[in-house]
Amino acid sequence: MKRIWLIKAREDKGFTHDKIAKMIGIKRSTYTRYESGSRTPKPEIAAKIAVLLNFDASNFFWPLGTKMVQIRKNWLVPVYTDNQLITKGKEV
Repeated sequence: MKRIWLIKAREDKGFTHDKIAKMIGIKRSTYTRYESGSRTPKPEIAAKIAVLLNFDASNFFWPLGTKMVQIRKNWLVPVYTDNQLITKGKEV
């Protein structure tokens, strides 16, 4: 399942797969697998991507398919946090 939130964050910054991969020092194909959901980055790579795209690196470690809402620009949270439904924000 694709990480739509990651694709959107990259596109919002105007980065290509190739550009962001070079910026963090990985192969383009590896980065593409992160977006497709077929791979999850190691924490240190997740942190680099998060800094470049301005989001919380923990987003990578939620189960694929977890619904996310945007409650501030580039700040995504899972719909359920501590068993409480987030009611404000735009689903992405």
